[in-house]
Amino acid sequence: MFIKCYINILVSALLVIIVFVLLSCGDSIDSKLNEKLAGANKIKLYFFDKEHGTVENPKMIVTVSKQGDIKKIISSITDETSEQFKCGYSGQLEIFKDNELLLNPEFNFEEECRHYVFTYRDEVMFRMMTEEGSKLLKKYYERVSKD
Repeated sequence: MFIKCYINILVSALLVIIVFVLLSCGDSIDSKLNEKLAGANKIKLYFFDKEHGTVENPKMIVTVSKQGDIKKIISSITDETSEQFKCGYSGQLEIFKDNELLLNPEFNFEEECRHYVFTYRDEVMFRMMTEEGSKLLKKYYERVSKD
């Protein structure tokens, strides 16, 4: 009787471990992508015209070379999957290491739609944006939209 109970506990524990392993895999941002992005040294921000959803004015393109801001922007791409919002996009990033394009997500920095969408390993991924990332991107947007 004791052995049967012990086996049931072990089997249950094993099933729980398997479920956690399977859930932790899947569509989170791959550690190799995180490593690759960690070497980024330039980000180009393209802020879309709200009416057309494209860059209509060259002054709405900003190059970020300040390492602290680059790290903040990259770290604002979370592993948390977002829904496929229907509220459009505020702009697009081009993340570079030297002159090599590493990733080019589109983003929405509005509170109710904060997220990124990008293709990685031939799969479209939707990821939540941190509040800090949203504030930083808005700060850049406000700088160029005032001129």
